Amino acid sequence: MQMEKAQSIFPGATPAVGTETPPPRLDERPLVLVADDDVGTTQIIEGALAQIGLHSCTAYDGESAMRKIREYVPDLILLDVSLPDGSGIDTNIFG
Repeated sequence: MQMEKAQSIFPGATPAVGTETPPPRLDERPLVLVADDDVGTTQIIEGALAQIGLHSCTAYDGESAMRKIREYVPDLILLDVSLPDGSGIDTNIFG
């Protein structure tokens, strides 16, 4: 279902390898991936997300962000545009 939602927003997008069946979630709360190399920033964002009842996971570079996108299939990605291993804008989230 999540891939259909993504494809309706991004027509022609192809799923990343392994995202056809997302892993089970602990509950129905949305998951937000926070990708930023600044630990303080990620802690502030994760704290705010927790206060409004959202799950979050963190990545500190583009490579780990891609790995977590494929593993967890987050509902929302907050992606820093300046990551240590390249621009967040250049990150290809659709493989």
